Amino acid sequence: MSLKRPHTIAFNKKNDIRPFDSSSTAIASLEFWTVKNDASLFVIGQTTKKRPHGLTFVRMYDSKVLDMIEVGVEGLISMSEFKVSFFNLLLYSMLTS
Repeated sequence: MSLKRPHTIAFNKKNDIRPFDSSSTAIASLEFWTVKNDASLFVIGQTTKKRPHGLTFVRMYDSKVLDMIEVGVEGLISMSEFKVSFFNLLLYSMLTS
């Protein structure tokens, strides 16, 4: 299962966004993207030397940053490797609610 329109928007250009940067331009650029794309949740993938394979989840409310959390991905397990067959239905219902 993959996320498709209208539920996701994938950006292919390299946008220099550093969510935890203390400057006001970082927060302003996140607020710009949420207004432009009508999104209340962002997931930003970044890879740096200090923190490889990082995902930053950003929640927005009223076009303002509500909270952010950064997680690192160390191992990947594909959906086909799970032994449970109803996992796809459960995942789809969590994403659409």
